[in-house]
Amino acid sequence: MAYWSALAEALQTARSHHIETATALDVLADSSGAIGVAKMKVPAIQDKLLNDNAGDTSFSLESAVKDIELMVSEIPQNDQMQSVIATVLCHYKFAVSNCNAGLDCSLVAAMSDLQKQ
Repeated sequence: MAYWSALAEALQTARSHHIETATALDVLADSSGAIGVAKMKVPAIQDKLLNDNAGDTSFSLESAVKDIELMVSEIPQNDQMQSVIATVLCHYKFAVSNCNAGLDCSLVAAMSDLQKQ
């Protein structure tokens, strides 16, 4: 789930440098840092960004928040991962409160307002 949050930031950076969404998604999905499911989710993310079409849900934002909260509760307070996962949790909670909690969790990548959190 951290991947989708990071992808949102990468896409926002690419778009701020006038790189077309389709090009940015293609490059990011083909990078060595991409997760396996990225290529399958890119068309839905692009459709959400360009047409505001949410498509089908395989794992909802609401379910993702529950899982991320569990992760946060299991990480020791002084662990460096605490801040990373806490930031991801903020992104997903923002998405739930500003969108449909039933959207697919990968669509957090299509939400350009996440960096404002």
